[in-house]
Formats: sequence, C-alpha cells, structure tokens
Amino acid sequence: MLTRYKHSADIMGRTYNRAILGEVSKEDNQDVTTFLAQLKQSNLFIMERILSKAQLNGEINNTTTDLVKLMPFELLRYRFLISDEPITDDFIAEVVDEIVLPAIMQQQPHA
Repeated sequence: MLTRYKHSADIMGRTYNRAILGEVSKEDNQDVTTFLAQLKQSNLFIMERILSKAQLNGEINNTTTDLVKLMPFELLRYRFLISDEPITDDFIAEVVDEIVLPAIMQQQPHA
C-alpha cells in the first residue's frame, strides 16, 4: 500500500504535488476540500481492509483509531511535500516497523 503511494508520488512529481499544496492553502476552495475528504475516506478504507485481514489472520483483535489508520499516509505526504526527502523503500519499512505496527499493537487489548 505504501509502496503504491511511493510509486504515485514518483510519477506525479513534486511540482504537481506542490501545486496541490498551494491550492490547499487557499481559503474556501471547495474542490480541494472535497478532494481531501475523499482522499481521507480512501485512506481509511485501505487501512480497514488491511486491518480486517490482520483480524481474520489472528494477528490483531481490534481495529484501531482513525488517527493511527491515517498516520502512514500523513507521514508520506509530509515527507514528499514538505521535507524534500525521497520516499525510499527503507523509509516505508521504517514507517511500518517503527511507527505504524507499534501504534496498532498499542491499541490492542493486553492479555
């Protein structure tokens, strides 16, 4: 999932994404507001599917908060749009292993 985001970022390029960021900063831009709401719902849907599979496999007992579900996407957007650092496979692995999985596991009931 995060690798797909990386691929999309590579294709679209920084100029395109920074133009979107510029539009986001404008007040009362209904198109951007709608786009961001749809993006959020799409990201939540993706994570729900992943977490549902993990539940079926017995890897987790409960789903998690929307904040945790959206976190990997927000980190990738930040890195791509703000920090000027590339989204590498190592970065994606670090986000998953060091941030996302611990956050998900923290919200599971302790036996």
